Amino acid sequence: MQKPLKLFVIVLLFLLAVMACSCTPRRSELAGSYVLRDLSRTGRLQLRTDGTFTEDVVNKLGGKIHVDGRWELGPDGLTRKPCVHFALEGGELRYDLCVQAVQRSVSGPQIYIEPDFGLLYER
Repeated sequence: MQKPLKLFVIVLLFLLAVMACSCTPRRSELAGSYVLRDLSRTGRLQLRTDGTFTEDVVNKLGGKIHVDGRWELGPDGLTRKPCVHFALEGGELRYDLCVQAVQRSVSGPQIYIEPDFGLLYER
Protein backbone atom coordinates (compact mmCIF):
# COMPACT_ATOMS: atom_id res chain seq x y z
CA MET A 1 0.00 0.00 0.00
CA GLN A 2 2.94 2.34 0.55
CA LYS A 3 4.24 2.00 -3.03
CA PRO A 4 1.04 3.22 -4.73
CA LEU A 5 0.95 6.22 -2.38
CA LYS A 6 4.59 7.10 -3.10
CA LEU A 7 3.99 6.74 -6.84
CA PHE A 8 0.92 8.99 -6.59
CA VAL A 9 2.88 11.65 -4.70
CA ILE A 10 5.75 11.52 -7.23
CA VAL A 11 3.37 11.83 -10.18
CA LEU A 12 1.52 14.67 -8.46
CA LEU A 13 4.76 16.58 -7.78
CA PHE A 14 5.89 16.06 -11.36
CA LEU A 15 2.60 17.43 -12.73
CA LEU A 16 2.78 20.44 -10.42
CA ALA A 17 6.34 21.14 -11.57
CA VAL A 18 5.31 20.94 -15.24
CA MET A 19 2.37 23.27 -14.62
CA ALA A 20 4.60 25.75 -12.79
CA CYS A 21 6.99 25.85 -15.75
CA SER A 22 4.30 26.41 -18.35
CA CYS A 23 2.11 29.12 -16.87
CA THR A 24 2.16 32.86 -17.44
CA PRO A 25 4.95 34.64 -15.55
CA ARG A 26 4.25 37.52 -13.19
CA ARG A 27 5.00 41.09 -14.30
CA SER A 28 8.13 41.23 -12.12
CA GLU A 29 9.45 38.06 -13.79
CA LEU A 30 8.84 39.44 -17.28
CA ALA A 31 11.08 42.51 -16.98
CA GLY A 32 14.51 41.90 -18.54
CA SER A 33 16.37 41.44 -21.83
CA TYR A 34 15.19 39.17 -24.62
CA VAL A 35 16.68 38.04 -27.94
CA LEU A 36 14.97 37.12 -31.22
CA ARG A 37 16.92 35.04 -33.72
CA ASP A 38 15.71 33.50 -36.94
CA LEU A 39 17.01 33.15 -40.47
CA SER A 40 16.01 36.62 -41.59
CA ARG A 41 16.43 38.88 -38.55
CA THR A 42 17.81 39.41 -35.08
CA GLY A 43 16.20 41.46 -32.38
CA ARG A 44 16.68 42.70 -28.85
CA LEU A 45 13.83 43.60 -26.56
CA GLN A 46 14.38 45.26 -23.20
CA LEU A 47 11.35 45.31 -20.87
CA ARG A 48 12.01 47.58 -17.91
CA THR A 49 10.33 47.37 -14.50
CA ASP A 50 8.94 50.92 -14.89
CA GLY A 51 6.71 49.71 -17.76
CA THR A 52 8.83 51.04 -20.64
CA PHE A 53 10.56 49.05 -23.38
CA THR A 54 13.10 49.39 -26.13
CA GLU A 55 13.19 47.11 -29.17
CA ASP A 56 15.74 46.91 -31.97
CA VAL A 57 15.26 44.57 -34.94
CA VAL A 58 17.72 44.20 -37.83
CA ASN A 59 16.93 42.08 -40.87
CA LYS A 60 19.54 40.30 -42.97
CA LEU A 61 19.33 43.02 -45.65
CA GLY A 62 20.30 45.68 -43.12
CA GLY A 63 16.83 47.14 -42.50
CA LYS A 64 16.42 48.37 -38.93
CA ILE A 65 13.53 49.06 -36.60
CA HIS A 66 13.94 50.91 -33.31
CA VAL A 67 10.98 51.41 -30.99
CA ASP A 68 10.65 52.94 -27.53
CA GLY A 69 7.31 52.57 -25.79
CA ARG A 70 5.31 51.24 -22.86
CA TRP A 71 4.31 47.70 -21.92
CA GLU A 72 1.90 45.98 -19.59
CA LEU A 73 0.99 42.39 -18.77
CA GLY A 74 -2.72 41.59 -18.84
CA PRO A 75 -5.01 38.58 -19.22
CA ASP A 76 -4.45 38.51 -23.00
CA GLY A 77 -0.65 38.59 -22.69
CA LEU A 78 2.01 41.24 -23.15
CA THR A 79 0.73 44.49 -24.64
CA ARG A 80 3.29 46.88 -26.13
CA LYS A 81 2.55 50.37 -27.41
CA PRO A 82 3.35 51.58 -29.99
CA CYS A 83 2.69 48.54 -32.13
CA VAL A 84 5.63 47.05 -33.99
CA HIS A 85 5.16 45.69 -37.49
CA PHE A 86 7.76 43.90 -39.53
CA ALA A 87 7.54 41.61 -42.53
CA LEU A 88 8.76 38.08 -42.96
CA GLU A 89 10.80 37.30 -46.06
CA GLY A 90 9.06 38.48 -49.21
CA GLY A 91 7.48 41.39 -47.38
CA GLU A 92 3.98 39.93 -47.53
CA LEU A 93 3.36 38.69 -43.99
CA ARG A 94 3.13 41.37 -41.33
CA TYR A 95 2.67 40.69 -37.64
CA ASP A 96 0.90 42.95 -35.21
CA LEU A 97 2.99 42.77 -32.08
CA CYS A 98 0.69 44.81 -29.86
CA VAL A 99 -0.49 41.78 -27.86
CA GLN A 100 1.69 38.70 -27.57
CA ALA A 101 1.29 35.43 -25.71
CA VAL A 102 3.77 34.98 -22.88
CA GLN A 103 4.73 31.71 -21.27
CA ARG A 104 7.14 30.62 -18.58
CA SER A 105 9.62 27.93 -19.63
CA VAL A 106 12.52 26.22 -17.93
CA SER A 107 14.90 28.79 -19.46
CA GLY A 108 12.73 31.75 -18.41
CA PRO A 109 9.83 33.71 -19.91
CA GLN A 110 9.18 33.46 -23.64
CA ILE A 111 7.33 36.09 -25.68
CA TYR A 112 5.69 34.60 -28.77
CA ILE A 113 5.63 36.59 -32.00
CA GLU A 114 4.47 33.80 -34.31
CA PRO A 115 4.52 30.36 -32.68
CA ASP A 116 3.74 28.53 -35.95
CA PHE A 117 7.05 29.79 -37.37
CA GLY A 118 8.99 29.47 -34.12
CA LEU A 119 9.39 33.24 -33.78
CA LEU A 120 9.79 34.21 -30.16
CA TYR A 121 11.78 36.41 -27.85
CA GLU A 122 13.64 34.50 -25.17
CA ARG A 123 16.24 35.22 -22.56
